[in-house]
Amino acid sequence: MAFFEQLSKKVTQVSQTTIQKTKEIADIAKLNSNISEEERTIESLYNQIGKYYVEKYGNNCDEECKSLVNNIKEAEEKIQDYRMQIQEIKGVIRCPNCQTDIPEHSQFCNVCGYKLETNLVEETNCDEIKISEVTCDNKCAACGAVLESEALFCPECGTKVEENQKDL
Repeated sequence: MAFFEQLSKKVTQVSQTTIQKTKEIADIAKLNSNISEEERTIESLYNQIGKYYVEKYGNNCDEECKSLVNNIKEAEEKIQDYRMQIQEIKGVIRCPNCQTDIPEHSQFCNVCGYKLETNLVEETNCDEIKISEVTCDNKCAACGAVLESEALFCPECGTKVEENQKDL
């Protein structure tokens, strides 16, 4: 009987040690997670400070920062150029009002209805449009222009697309 009591005490001790070690590991993991979160917060704040500095003092910054600010400006110009290339490939422009990509020859944004001033209207037929984007059955009631399935406004005349018209 003494053997079983000693065995029981050993098992209990091992169990308690295991439980304690498991708790320690969980506590350490939680603290490491908290450290990582705070490091991300600090990194974000540094980014915000840097962005604020560039926006406020970019043209009149310290000599030590001038090359860094110039590198940022060059990178921003490259990003803008890449975005323009993507828009050209997609055949879209960005609506200045709602920032949505819309077909490049639209006179009106098909999402917010904003009138675009610099675009020319071209005749569009269904052969030139990807079938997945537009169905030829979906036409503007006012001018007959082909509408994208998600269009809220006609890109040609700016007329609001009614729900019952979308089902046609």
